[in-house]
Amino acid sequence: WNLDRVGAPDCWDEGFTGQGIIVAHMDTGVNLGLGLLAGKWAGYWYDSINGQPAPYDDNGHGTATISVLLDGDGHGPYPYDAGVAPGVTFVASKCLNHSGLGTTETMLDSLQWFADLKATVDIRVLSASTGAYGASTDLWPAVETLKTIGIFPVFAIGNGGPNPETTAFPGNYPLTLGVGSSTSNDFVASHSSRGPAPDLAPWNAPNNWYTLDWNLIKPDLLAPGVGIACLNLQGGYSYLDGTSVASPHVAGAAALLLSKNGSL
Repeated sequence: WNLDRVGAPDCWDEGFTGQGIIVAHMDTGVNLGLGLLAGKWAGYWYDSINGQPAPYDDNGHGTATISVLLDGDGHGPYPYDAGVAPGVTFVASKCLNHSGLGTTETMLDSLQWFADLKATVDIRVLSASTGAYGASTDLWPAVETLKTIGIFPVFAIGNGGPNPETTAFPGNYPLTLGVGSSTSNDFVASHSSRGPAPDLAPWNAPNNWYTLDWNLIKPDLLAPGVGIACLNLQGGYSYLDGTSVASPHVAGAAALLLSKNGSL
């Protein structure tokens, strides 16, 4: 239902699957032995946790989120289509450990690697189901750099709902697209973090806003985030809830748009 809800099959019908677009994925890693993931890896990997040279996932969160972004083959013969943009290729970084936890430093390390890689690999979108609650600006310069060099940053807004002022950074930065969760009935999921973004500098400085009327509104978009079919490490599919599985819908949608008009 979630792929239909975001209109992905309609884009596939018109021949746009994210082909030619490279997306960066930052999470607990990725298991290339599952689904159709191996054939979509662009060959670039970085591990800011353990320094391992080849992709792996010792938690499962990363494999689940990347499957929503790109697994499957759209209208092809493969029977399990979990991904919004099955034509994309990806580069990946592990910034979260086996427990699904990381630090500002491991996130910065991965973001720096993506920024450096951009010089030779045309990364267009970052899909990141990561963040922490609060009003930290520790990642602000890094995200600002991504924006400057042409990597569109998509982050989960967090699962701190339904109370207000529960957004996670950097998804609550005006520099990022922060994604919340919706249900199959198009309601806001109870777990989805609510805005507004922190009424503090630099959030409340209009020169940092994408549009003059932004005024601390977060999340920017909702996407399906309840009962989402995702690859699990056992080779099957699990149905997961959370803004972590909502945000790759939006990153995938960005790739679909870019496969039609690469100048966006």
